[in-house]
Amino acid sequence: MDLINSELQKQGKSEFVKDGHLVFFDEDEQFIQKIMKYDEDVEKIVTDKFFKGFKFENEQTDHDFKKTFVNQFLDREIMFQTVEKFASQVIRLTLQHEKYIETAYEKYQELLTQESLHEDQQDTESNTSQDSTNTTDNRNLRSTLPQDEINMNIENTEMSYADENSIDKQKQKGNETGNQTGKEKGRSKDNNYNVETLNSLQNIFKELFEIYDRYCFLHVW
Repeated sequence: MDLINSELQKQGKSEFVKDGHLVFFDEDEQFIQKIMKYDEDVEKIVTDKFFKGFKFENEQTDHDFKKTFVNQFLDREIMFQTVEKFASQVIRLTLQHEKYIETAYEKYQELLTQESLHEDQQDTESNTSQDSTNTTDNRNLRSTLPQDEINMNIENTEMSYADENSIDKQKQKGNETGNQTGKEKGRSKDNNYNVETLNSLQNIFKELFEIYDRYCFLHVW
C-alpha cells in the first residue's frame, strides 16, 4: 500500500486537496478506496511498477487477477530492498503460472459445471421422380357457304363443304428425376453442477497466492 500511495503522490494525487480546495473526510478521495476499487490510476501503477508492463492476453483476466493480487497483499511488506527486484520475482511467478491463471478465469464456468460439448451428424437423402404428358389438338374448317347450301342449324357442327382446312397438333412429354443428399450437423451442451466442485473452486488461487507470498513478501512481524 505504501508503494502505491507514493506513486499516486508522484502523479500529483492527494487525499486532502482537490481542484485547489481542501478535502476533509471524503471517503471517495482516500487512497485506500482507490486501491481497493482498483481504479485506472492504481491499475496503471500496478501494471507498470509491479508487473513491468506485463499483461495477460485477455483484458478481463488481466484486470481481475491484478485486482485480486493487490487486495490480497495490500498490507504486506515486500521481501526485497528495491521494487525492481520485487517486480522481477512477481513476473517470474506470473509467467510460470500464466496458463493456469488464464484457464482458471476464462474457463471457470466450464470447470464449475463440468461442461461438455457434443457434435451430432445426420446423413439425409431424398429422391424425386415425375412424368408428365401434354397434348394439344386443334382442327379448324372454314366455309364461304355456297349459295345453294346454307346451314342455318347452329347445333349442326358438320360441314359438307369447306374452303379452308387446318390441323394443328402438339404433344409434349417430360420426365423429371432428382436425387438430393446432405449432412445435418448439430451441437449439444451438457452441464453438471456439483457441490464438491464448487467448494474446491472457492480456493482455486489459494495455493498460487501462497507461492507469491513465500517468494515475494516478508514473514517477520
